[in-house]
Amino acid sequence: MTTYKVNAEARHEQTTFLAALAATPHLEFALKYIKAHAKDERAKRVATMPELMKLLKDIWFTPYRRWRPNDSSGFEHVFVGEESRGKIIGLHNWIQVYLEEKKGNIDYLGWTGRQDKHDDGVTLATIKFAWADDKPGEVTIKPVSTILVGATPEFEIAALSLAFLCGEQ
Repeated sequence: MTTYKVNAEARHEQTTFLAALAATPHLEFALKYIKAHAKDERAKRVATMPELMKLLKDIWFTPYRRWRPNDSSGFEHVFVGEESRGKIIGLHNWIQVYLEEKKGNIDYLGWTGRQDKHDDGVTLATIKFAWADDKPGEVTIKPVSTILVGATPEFEIAALSLAFLCGEQ
């Protein structure tokens, strides 16, 4: 678990990540879909990939206030994981769960509820895990976290962005 900080290195990483996303068919599809179906006022003005990347940078990386100013972001919540007031409130990316488990920081405690496996190799899984805190000896349990096992980050960014920008407001 990390604290969200935006410095020059983080901004460079964000720009590099967004440039890589822009080159994928997932974001090409997202741009076409947004142009046809956007409900969010900002998305209705998107006509080009650079405009979409600017909007995605805003919705995924702009810090917002959860408990104190600039203490979270959408990207941190979904892809990095975050803790608030002693509870894990984020982490919905199977790659991060895997990496944290490989480092010995996460203990997978099994799945809960129904699992949906699809022919494309992606499984919607609702899992439970224990995550070692930054403080030695402290472990926090996340009783329910839904992840798309096997999905790529570019798919998740595109799908979640479409749901946010084109879904019911």
